[in-house]
Amino acid sequence: MLHKLGLLDADLIRVRVVMGKAHARGETTIEGKVYKYALYKRPPGNPWQIKFKPPDGKWDTADLKNEDADDVATITKRIREALGRRAAAVAAAPAPAPALSPFRSGRRGTVRQSIQSEIYNISHYDTSASFATKRSRARETTHAKKRRTDRDDELKQLGRLDAALRRFTRLSELRKQALAAKRHAEKALAREKRRSERDAAKLAHLEYRYTELLSEFDGTDRDLKEAADDAEACLDAVPQFKMVGKGVGNGRGQVWPSFLRCMVFEQLVNGTPPSAICKNIVSDAAYLAPKVKVLHPTYRTVCRWRYELRMLTKALGAYRVAGAARVAMVGSDGTAYYQKDLVTASVLVDDDGDGDLSPVVLEAAMITPGKTAEAEVNEVALMAYSRGREALAGWINRHKLMFPEDDVDGLFPDPDDFGIDRLAGGGCVMGDTCNQANLFKQLFAQKAAEAFEARDPNWSTYDEATRTQKTRVFELDCWNHLRNIWFEHGGKAVVAHVKGQLKDDLANFDGYSRVSADMNQLARAVFKEFHEGGDYAKGKGRNYHTWLAENHPKVFSVYESRAGGSRQDMEFEAAVAIYINRPYYLEFLHHLMRDPGHNNILEDYLYVVLLSTEMNALVRCDAAMYVAFVEDLRWLAGSAHLLDNFSPFSMGLVADRFAQLMVD
Repeated sequence: MLHKLGLLDADLIRVRVVMGKAHARGETTIEGKVYKYALYKRPPGNPWQIKFKPPDGKWDTADLKNEDADDVATITKRIREALGRRAAAVAAAPAPAPALSPFRSGRRGTVRQSIQSEIYNISHYDTSASFATKRSRARETTHAKKRRTDRDDELKQLGRLDAALRRFTRLSELRKQALAAKRHAEKALAREKRRSERDAAKLAHLEYRYTELLSEFDGTDRDLKEAADDAEACLDAVPQFKMVGKGVGNGRGQVWPSFLRCMVFEQLVNGTPPSAICKNIVSDAAYLAPKVKVLHPTYRTVCRWRYELRMLTKALGAYRVAGAARVAMVGSDGTAYYQKDLVTASVLVDDDGDGDLSPVVLEAAMITPGKTAEAEVNEVALMAYSRGREALAGWINRHKLMFPEDDVDGLFPDPDDFGIDRLAGGGCVMGDTCNQANLFKQLFAQKAAEAFEARDPNWSTYDEATRTQKTRVFELDCWNHLRNIWFEHGGKAVVAHVKGQLKDDLANFDGYSRVSADMNQLARAVFKEFHEGGDYAKGKGRNYHTWLAENHPKVFSVYESRAGGSRQDMEFEAAVAIYINRPYYLEFLHHLMRDPGHNNILEDYLYVVLLSTEMNALVRCDAAMYVAFVEDLRWLAGSAHLLDNFSPFSMGLVADRFAQLMVD
């Protein structure tokens, strides 16, 4: 019968598969609903069939190509696709046909109806003699039974026809699906054929390329083996971050390896806080050698190693100074920090005699027993030189024990060459210009001459001129101190002159207004009010710069100079910005002063002082001094060594020229 309805053999196979035993069953959840599904195998080459059913719906079908009953994700995806197709088909389908009558549906009607028989048209020929108008009861009963029997037969026939129609419709759908699958398979076959042709061409190209690569890299295996050997060697060379034994003859116990100490020392020298050093080592090792297990010292151990680093720097400083061809200069300065008197010591050395000088810091900060020149000279001689010689000698002795086969005399300089006597014979000692610093330089020069006399075995054979030449030590003043002293006194003199000119005007202001002719006070006030950094809570620096950018975007302005600290040339540097920015300062302050609720002593002071013609002249004078002299002398004080044929004695010519220009 199926063949008569137009079904193919594939349709018969599909029907048998659907009606057969399921290969696997399961459940999956899609959009909150649980779908039951069953998998049915098909002949080889055909996808498996998925029958699924929602909790409140009918069974539907989908295809599974990978034939994996455990791949729930793919099964869920195929069910989603089938649901989407069914939803699209329902949306695109025409309106449903009206329901069949009860007689066509196979159900018995609710109202008893009789099937009409043939209608008789009665004419005038139908007389009572030839056509009876009444029928007997028995005849009516017989006709009624016959009609009921005919109706039941018709209903049964209609039921069978409806069942056959449903089967035909189902088989037609299966046939359509089979035809669609056939078309899909033909298209897939065509695609696979084209892909195979492309793959064949690509394979031919790859074979040709492979042949070329084999001919080009004939020694690849050897190179890979060498690279593997190098990698193994590199892995073997990776240090182990753990404690090691002290070695033969050094007793029991363990110590941290020297490379780890060097890593800690490097970070301490670079200013890394001790609490962050071990974390940095772990992070670096994780990037460079991820598989290496890192054991690191504790924070307390790192803090103790700072004392080792101090002795190491002493030994290294002594090593470099003792091995230098010449010691050119010693510099020292003192300060007080938390009621502790501190002094620093550094030297300039010529390492190989080519004239290029390099700084070496001997002591960054030493605590002195007092602030006198004698105490500081003795402390520098003891801490910076005596202990440095001891550290260098201890280093040499330790090297002899560890490496007895080395030529120590060729590797290390003589520790006795690290002394203040190396300064004699044309060296310099430099400091600032206060009385205590001048006495320090004199005493240090004398101590250097005495040390040279004690060390030179031929001292008794020299005449007086030779002794003077061999023990000569020059005393230098710091030019940063000198120029600041000059300009400080010059600035005070100009301020005193302006105060005399404004004496009567200044008398009109009380102490609460803080109005004065002091240039340093003006520089600090401008810094507080107009500096963009906002260091002063009552200042308007950020508001001023925003206002200036909006109202005068193209004007030439100078950034306010930092007025913190006690620099003696501060007023000259700040005067440049004050003189150039003065019109915009006044315009900005004018807007603030117009506010009826304005109450700011700093802004009142600035408005009054900046409006003064005499104060504007003072600012202009200081700005001219900065541009003409201060900036050049500052550069010479810090960078004169970059010039050719220039020495500290050349600064005397600069001082003479500066004095002549002041007189002119």
